Amino acid sequence: MGWRRASGALIMLMGAAILVGVASAGTIQVAAGVSGDSGLLPILARLGALIAPAMLGVGVMIGGRMIYGLWRNAAPIAHATGDITWTVGLLSVIGFGGLLVFMVLSGIERDDMPAAVALGGAAFAGALLAHFGMGLRGRRLLD
Repeated sequence: MGWRRASGALIMLMGAAILVGVASAGTIQVAAGVSGDSGLLPILARLGALIAPAMLGVGVMIGGRMIYGLWRNAAPIAHATGDITWTVGLLSVIGFGGLLVFMVLSGIERDDMPAAVALGGAAFAGALLAHFGMGLRGRRLLD
């Protein structure tokens, strides 16, 4: 494997690590906002501060892909990344959706609405992530 391919793959991996860190920080921000009795707008403002680091991670991944080359012939990490993204998305839907169902079954009060909205949004984001991961693998659900 040439130095160009190895360095491109490493840079792509660094971009993915940045995105995982941004996702973790977003989860912590939402949990802190929900437990701190903030409204929805302060939580969204906190998450808005993570847009720049997320764009940096995407940019680093694109830069690594540009260094790697072979745009049409090789997808260096696509299948592994697709499997991981699909799995994380599916587990997010199961976890956050399960918490939301448990919250609904136990009875939602007016004070629980920000938490219910956050759980519903997280489950929806997990569904989008699973869908995106399925597309990265280049397969359909039943393949």
